[in-house]
Amino acid sequence: MDIKDIKCEKNLLNKLFLIFLLILLSITLIIEFFSNNSKYSIHTKRQHIDEYTKNVDKMLNISNMLITNSSIKTSKEIFDYLDNNNNNNNNNNNNNNNSYNYNNNNYNNNSKYITFEKNTYIEIDKIKYNVTIKSYTYILNDSKNFQVIIDNKNNNNEKNSNNNYIHKRGNNNNENITIKGLFGTSLPGITNATIEKELFEKLLEEWAPENLANYKSITFELTYANTSVQETDYEKILTQLLNGKSSKYDFFMIDCIWTGRYAEHLLNLQGKINSESVKKHNQINLNTCKHENKLKALPLFSDYGILLYRKDLLEKYKKRVPLTWDELENTTLYIIEKEKENGNKELEGFAGQFKSYEGLTCNIYEWIYSYRDNLDTKIDYFNDKFSLTALKKLISFLDKSVISNEALIYDESHSLERWEKGNVLFLRNWPSSIQGTIKSFNITGISFPFGVAKLPGKKKGFSASTLGGWNIGVSKYSKKPFIAAKVVEFLSGEYVQKQRALNFGLLPTIKSLYYDNDICNVIMCDIYIELQGINRPSENEDYIEYSRIVYESIYKALENSLTPEEAIKKIKSYTNINYIKLSNPITIAVIICTLICQFVILYVVYLIFKYRKLKVIERSNVSSNIILLFGLYLQSFIVFSLIGSLKGIICSLKMWIINLSNTIILWILIIRV
Repeated sequence: MDIKDIKCEKNLLNKLFLIFLLILLSITLIIEFFSNNSKYSIHTKRQHIDEYTKNVDKMLNISNMLITNSSIKTSKEIFDYLDNNNNNNNNNNNNNNNSYNYNNNNYNNNSKYITFEKNTYIEIDKIKYNVTIKSYTYILNDSKNFQVIIDNKNNNNEKNSNNNYIHKRGNNNNENITIKGLFGTSLPGITNATIEKELFEKLLEEWAPENLANYKSITFELTYANTSVQETDYEKILTQLLNGKSSKYDFFMIDCIWTGRYAEHLLNLQGKINSESVKKHNQINLNTCKHENKLKALPLFSDYGILLYRKDLLEKYKKRVPLTWDELENTTLYIIEKEKENGNKELEGFAGQFKSYEGLTCNIYEWIYSYRDNLDTKIDYFNDKFSLTALKKLISFLDKSVISNEALIYDESHSLERWEKGNVLFLRNWPSSIQGTIKSFNITGISFPFGVAKLPGKKKGFSASTLGGWNIGVSKYSKKPFIAAKVVEFLSGEYVQKQRALNFGLLPTIKSLYYDNDICNVIMCDIYIELQGINRPSENEDYIEYSRIVYESIYKALENSLTPEEAIKKIKSYTNINYIKLSNPITIAVIICTLICQFVILYVVYLIFKYRKLKVIERSNVSSNIILLFGLYLQSFIVFSLIGSLKGIICSLKMWIINLSNTIILWILIIRV
């Protein structure tokens, strides 16, 4: 090869490198443009401090708390508990929608009552926690004798002996067992846990002799922190205990959105309880109990978003219960206008939970899901057309005064208070609002006929109800994990759920109980069976932070601080689900540029190998050049990881490609310098 050829090859090499760098720069700019400044860090575990946990380190250590007995003064108030089937006389306009009606004429004539007890505070280190501690010991002498009789009768057939026992330890076991549970009150609006605590004690007293009969004595210590007054305090207590790996309590009551957050501290219940008892629960409830395919809790009771409506006003103006959001809008505007003509200027149309907090996340999830195309459509929240369409419709309700401007400060209690005064036509709330309304009627004397139905949807037959409720899980740090698991299995089981439904109206999580006649006399089974329930994405430990981004962004859109598009974009930017679509023409151009770039790199490698004996190439260090080109070639694959929906393995591969390629490139550059 002559000098002229060498110069040509050298010029070609320089040109190819220049072209390669220009193409790589172009691709980088295109990717940056389409990625909308999304951050890769979302795919790694976040070290976040949210509003609920930032002051945990300042809390007192309740594990070492000493609470002395104090005199407790209790005043009881008796409230009518209204049978849900008191009035089923729907007019013809309501035939297309299952609903329950409550008539104020029946409030003082019903024979069913529930006792509510007032609040009791115990002051500890100048911080008030509403905590009731109850412990009792049940001596199982009679049960032990019963066990002896069973063994004597079945000594030749061990399979016939009572197999409900956790394990056989012999009849001479003198071990004393103490099982401790921490609860938040699950009866919203009830300011003392006594009524629920006493039922748990009674049920455990019945269950323990047959299931824990091999021990000398059993002590159940049930600690209640009243969540209806200080829910964040209960969460802080729970966070401190679990993060501190405390064995103070064997099992905990946890909100259904906390499972992912506390999963690392909860015992995997698979293999420790009867799998048949797990299968009885509704799948939507079980989904909130799982983390990384491990069963970390069991459902304790359920909650769903429902619609309360003014039955008297709908009948007055001959309107049916709305089945769609458009129908609710038209009905609301018509009735409000007519009521204004009659002098009623206080009536609001639709009220929900639109304050910037978790309740708004529940509401917007319902709106988005109710806008799906088909009943079985899978929603990719905030990443499809339904999200923007639903949000715009919700904003239009504010613009048209279907929702009042004051509703932007409403949480559950504020919206319920407005409803109870008769100032709201339609209310989105939880089932506890039914009893809250009846309780208010008896206290204030204000009453009106009202009904309960499913929330509307975009089309007739479509609806959505965000799942709420609480679960119960076993601490990994329990000293008696297997026994605690059996206790949790019992407390979340069919018999206990039935008793709690009958006594407190709590919604079961077990399918068969919605066909139980006794329960259906207390709760509205046919409505709850037909609810189209949805879960929030709480399986991720970062859910609390994610939800904060959701409700803050949606709230800003409702108050016109952000456009609907900007609010959705902000949420997508946080979750990093903003990706390049393969069908986009520019995406095709990006792919072509990337392939050209990769071809250039491979061609340069070919030239280096072909002319590796040339002095100009030898002086540039062939090995380092090839390694550098390999790093650049590897980095170009990042483009392909941005196309399509980001799945777990793609996220992991992308981070691996970025880190490895950057390491290679930086390593070679440092060596050369």
